[in-house]
Amino acid sequence: EYVAAHVAGVFSLEDAFGLLLLRSELMGALPAGGAMLALQGPTPRLAALCGQLPAGLEVAAFNSPEALVVAGPQDAIEALARQCDGDGIVPRQLPVSHAFHSAA
Repeated sequence: EYVAAHVAGVFSLEDAFGLLLLRSELMGALPAGGAMLALQGPTPRLAALCGQLPAGLEVAAFNSPEALVVAGPQDAIEALARQCDGDGIVPRQLPVSHAFHSAA
C-alpha cells in the first residue's frame, strides 16, 4: 500500500518508509494473544454460524460465500473448531500472533 501510494505520487519515498516503520512499531507493540480460525463450508451453514457465534468471537473476514475467518480468544476459537469439525464446516486455525480484525 505504501509503495503504491509512493509510486502514485501521494507520498515521498521518505514518508512511505516512515509510515511503514511506524506501522511496524505499532504492530510490534500489540499485546500477544487471540487466535483466528478459517472456516470453509456451504454458504447456508456459514450464514447460520455467523448469527450464533459464541461470545467473544467476531467475523474477521469474508473471503468468499463458502469461506470466512473468525477471530477472538484462543479458548473460544478452539471450542468453535471442535464444534464445526464434522458438522459440514471445515475449520483451520491460522498461525497468527494476534486476533486481527477483532476486539480481542
